[in-house]
Amino acid sequence: MAELLIKAIDATNPDAIKDLRGCYKKSDVVVVKPDGWKWGKEELNKEKFYILRVPDKAVEELQFLTEPDEVDIGTRYIAEAPELDVMAESHDSEKAAISACENIALTVTTILGKYGLDVPYNLYTRQEDIKHPIARRKVKLDIEQIEKDLQSGIVELTSNKVSFVDKAEGTKLSLSEIASK
Repeated sequence: MAELLIKAIDATNPDAIKDLRGCYKKSDVVVVKPDGWKWGKEELNKEKFYILRVPDKAVEELQFLTEPDEVDIGTRYIAEAPELDVMAESHDSEKAAISACENIALTVTTILGKYGLDVPYNLYTRQEDIKHPIARRKVKLDIEQIEKDLQSGIVELTSNKVSFVDKAEGTKLSLSEIASK
């Protein structure tokens, strides 16, 4: 048997990055604990959190509900000359990364040249999407039908009665559909 701690209201921060990184929103599953967990005073505050007991699932089966979502925060451009063990990156452009890497490579080859060493090198580039995990969950509990019950105390529902909303698509999903994603 497992218990889900669910955010009852949106937590917010005026800093947009902090809001994404650390502020749970209404209906997010904050944590999954075993049945009979000794919740703290804040967690039992029905204005801030709800507790949903799921008697037919173990904590391990529901842990995936607490996995953070990720948000794209940009692209990183990387240029490297592996023969010289030189690398540079830029968040602005591939051209900026290449220019920085070439400058470092020029410095290294100049120093090596003073010792009579000529090291040919190749310059390689790549780009990576930068993703950052955030507090927001990929799915939120669909509390529309049970919110009044949740406001009055701990609610118990079997897993086939619990539904979620995929935040990206806005579609309702059962627990088994989410688990299979």
